[in-house]
Amino acid sequence: IVANFNIGYDFTEWLSLDYTLGYNDYSQDRKTIVNIGSRGNAGKGYIATSAYSDRALESLLLLSANKRFGDFGVKASIGHNYSQETLNSASAVGDEIINPGIFAVDNTKTQTAGESYSHWRKWGIFADVVLDYKNWAFLNLSGRNDVSSTLPTSNRSFFYPAVSGSFVFSEAFDIQND
Repeated sequence: IVANFNIGYDFTEWLSLDYTLGYNDYSQDRKTIVNIGSRGNAGKGYIATSAYSDRALESLLLLSANKRFGDFGVKASIGHNYSQETLNSASAVGDEIINPGIFAVDNTKTQTAGESYSHWRKWGIFADVVLDYKNWAFLNLSGRNDVSSTLPTSNRSFFYPAVSGSFVFSEAFDIQND
């Protein structure tokens, strides 16, 4: 199952708000049988089963502005992001089938089984600002702070900033593309 919802609103021609919500739900059940007398497992047969599920939810709220002030331009975004995922898996393997024609893990001489479960959540806030001069000199400032459920309580929050700049020579010096 894949579902997606998006709504947006333009307050002005330079200011807008968007919200997106997405959900994915995937599951798979498998059974593998190597019958008695086949070439696999020295002709003794084996049975393996597995079940897997993955559920993910993602939410994004974004406020964006894009405005020019004479020779200067500003593009800015501020937002909130939320993610969570839950994974479940279980498997069982049976080695050496006892009674022919009964394809159940319990109908094997030795069995091994395992299960796993994980669940995590992460939410963050972020901002990104691009300043430009005449569309040929650019300065980009951004930062994001995330909080993760998989980290120790004392260190769950982490911030990562970024700064970059660029210069477009062809625009600044009016170099023709021919």
